[in-house]
Amino acid sequence: MNPTSLSLGEPDWITLTTDADRETAPAGRPFRTAPDAKVSLKGESALTVSLTAGSTPIRSLALRWTRPMPADDLYLGDAWERGYGRMGFQTMRANRFMPWYFLAAGQEQAQGYGVATGANAFCFWQVDTAGITLFLDLRNGGSGLVLDGRELEAATIICLQYPLQERAGGPVFAVASDFCSRISCKGLMPPEPVYGSNNWYYAYGDSSRSRILADAEYLADLTQGNAHRPTMVVDDGWQDHHRLEDYNGGPWRRGNEKFGDMGALADQIKAMGIKPGIWYRPLLNEDEAIADQFRLPHNGCLDPSNPQALDYIRQDIAQLGGVGLPAGQA
Repeated sequence: MNPTSLSLGEPDWITLTTDADRETAPAGRPFRTAPDAKVSLKGESALTVSLTAGSTPIRSLALRWTRPMPADDLYLGDAWERGYGRMGFQTMRANRFMPWYFLAAGQEQAQGYGVATGANAFCFWQVDTAGITLFLDLRNGGSGLVLDGRELEAATIICLQYPLQERAGGPVFAVASDFCSRISCKGLMPPEPVYGSNNWYYAYGDSSRSRILADAEYLADLTQGNAHRPTMVVDDGWQDHHRLEDYNGGPWRRGNEKFGDMGALADQIKAMGIKPGIWYRPLLNEDEAIADQFRLPHNGCLDPSNPQALDYIRQDIAQLGGVGLPAGQA
């Protein structure tokens, strides 16, 4: 495909939200409520959004471009975690959140608006008939980001336009695939396909060692002869303090009575020619040995901006990896 570059140009308005205030100003005008903060934009085909600030805690930026958007186009947005079968082209809804990128498909052309992977903000788009807004969430944990004079390259915006002979499944899917490949310039791709199984969507935490081994055996049978081996993920229900339909957090240092020795379980899975993996939630942990100052006050989760909390999490990961269970989280 040979799309053409689509330049958004400088936004008409920038909204800066701090821990104390929110202010909307024309691009280029200093912020009265945060005079130490400055937003700069560089480039055309790839527009880099950067922020410098002093001691003011910055929570977010919102960039607003006033440009008519077609009400009869169909719009596709991404999802924060995964699609859950709900992703698809829909008619315009001004209050719809579209994380990372969106596509606008008309009768003769399609346009893609997105931020390149590796952004230093959580980004989402909103579209209405009067224009486009890009939100950049910059918070550090639950608080505003303090840059202390540093410059943060928050995101790089890429916009492309594609000719479209028909607004049908095949051509539009090809556009979406091409656009996503172009904004994934810093993607971390594995050396081989990653696939496998877990038991969450039938067990929902009501799991055991025997169930995991039965699933691993079934997975091994399904994938006989495949050069790239699948992963069997031990999902929620293995942890010491697990309470069905009540609590699915840590401590994460050992298995409960239904699972026993987690290292031995990993070895049994490997013996079937399957890669073992494990699910856990690094921030949700009711271990009483964790000091209160390492936790967020509003929900008790570990504070990811606290160095001691991060050290504790590193120990969790090291212990799981040490028994042969590479950890993932959701």
